[in-house]
Amino acid sequence: MIGMSDEDECQICFTIYNDSDSKYIRCQYCNIKSCENCMIEYFKIDNIMKCISCNQGWTYDFMECVFDINMLKNTIYPIIEEKIYSLEENMFAGAQSDVQLLLDYRKRQKKISELKLHR
Repeated sequence: MIGMSDEDECQICFTIYNDSDSKYIRCQYCNIKSCENCMIEYFKIDNIMKCISCNQGWTYDFMECVFDINMLKNTIYPIIEEKIYSLEENMFAGAQSDVQLLLDYRKRQKKISELKLHR
């Protein structure tokens, strides 16, 4: 369009911004300007709240400044919660062997105590 500049479009999907229906986000580190939809889709795929261009992680403070509260509560925070749950769930299998070792240790300690009492 005549008179449009790179500042007027998403640098990812090239959507033209207008005041009514397109919200854009500018990275605090590299200043890439992208639409909210592109960033949300990237977060869903990557599960990490970071810039699509420079890969710098975004703080909660920054996200609270650029996203509205409904977007945070309904879309972004559930993505973060799912990622954290998935990471913790993956640790369960490794922890099971530690738990079993602890239970075996306690059984042995109990048997030792019983044997000492019967002397």
